[in-house]
Amino acid sequence: IDVFAEACDLRLHRYDQAEPIIGGADRPCTIRELSHLIAKVVGFQGEVVSDLTKPDGAPKRLLEASAIRRLGWSPKTDLKSGLEKTYRWFLEKGDKRCAS
Repeated sequence: IDVFAEACDLRLHRYDQAEPIIGGADRPCTIRELSHLIAKVVGFQGEVVSDLTKPDGAPKRLLEASAIRRLGWSPKTDLKSGLEKTYRWFLEKGDKRCAS
């Protein structure tokens, strides 16, 4: 959320166009990559299994963020660090029934 808030602040103070402006990651992330990264962050020891008989949608998603980059913005937190921070927050303040 910190990265999102920084991008919003920049948009409010340095962008006055009518067109939407997008902030996003530097590279795409597949659902498989994301699921393995989440498993690592939370310490999941099991196997991450994909059901390949189901539709897979778009194999990768990447937001086109060149306009906000031209304003000098880039995310200060990478995906793994953001997931780690979010998970720590959840363990400290989140729903204790789900944390065990």
